[in-house]
Formats: sequence, structure tokens, C-alpha cells
Amino acid sequence: MPKTVIKKKPAKKNIKIVKSKTAKKTKPLKISDTKDKKANIVKTPKKTPVTKLSTKELKFYKEKLIQIKDQTLDEYKKISEYRSETSRDELSRSSSGYGMHLADAAAENFEREFSLNLASTEAQIIANVDDALKRIETKEFGVCQSCFKPIPKIRLNALPYVKLCIKCKEKHENSENL
Repeated sequence: MPKTVIKKKPAKKNIKIVKSKTAKKTKPLKISDTKDKKANIVKTPKKTPVTKLSTKELKFYKEKLIQIKDQTLDEYKKISEYRSETSRDELSRSSSGYGMHLADAAAENFEREFSLNLASTEAQIIANVDDALKRIETKEFGVCQSCFKPIPKIRLNALPYVKLCIKCKEKHENSENL
């Protein structure tokens, strides 16, 4: 009886069967048909969430997100300008020859940290808005990225750049607190 040799190629998902001339014709084996489960793990792609919002609603949220992005960019620029002004003032005071009072130095450090935290928050909002705009283009906007259920419109009206529904956000926050 002629032997059939199986060769595995890691780059492809199918296994080719090399047959001798006397062997019967058979279909190529799929990876999931083989017995070696550890070597052939097949990952199924995640479900792609599809929005149930109308084109008109998507346009409304897109305009709202662009408005939020513009406002946030303006605030970010103001914070950056304020930081640069205060750093110039600090430089001029430190070079004046007079020592700075300890309370003044502490207040300036607090203001600097506060403005850095505000700038970081504003940058995160801008990133979230950009991500939401991409989800509008791919028709995934308004769908929870965790459970793939629609996000309530009340939540989208309050924060149109959210990725998770309320239940999934609570689960996420609770898991972070542990």
C-alpha cells in the first residue's frame, strides 16, 4: 500500500497532501481537521460590530465630535500658552538674584502639575474623539467595543466618543480597582 506524506507549511492555513501515483485523490486537509491541536490553533476573528444608527444620526454625531475636538484643541492650546508664559516668568524670577519664597515655589509647582494634568486630559479626549470619528467611517460607532451591543443614545449624547456601554464600563472600572 503506498504511503501518503503530509507536509505542513506554517504560512498557509491548509495542509497539502503529497500523494504517490497510485493513491486516490483526496481533498486537502484543513488545519482544524488535524489531530495535533496544539500546533494548529485556529483563531476565529472577533465579530465586527455594526452600528444600528441611521446615516443622519451618524452625521449628527460626526458634527458633534468635530465640534468637541475643535473646543478641546482650543483649550489645549490655551493651556500650552499659559505653561510657556509661566515658565518664562519663572526663568526671569530665578535669574533676578532674589530667592523665591518657599510658598511661592510650592504654588507654582502645583499650578504646573495641574496644567500638565489638564493638558494630558485634553490630549486623551482628542485621541478618543479621533477614534470615534474612525468608528463612524467604519460603521462601528455607537456599538460597545466589549459586548457588541448598541450604546444608549442618552450616553452617546452626553459623551459621543465613548467606546463602552455603561455595564461594560462599570465592569472595566471594577476590574481596575481590584
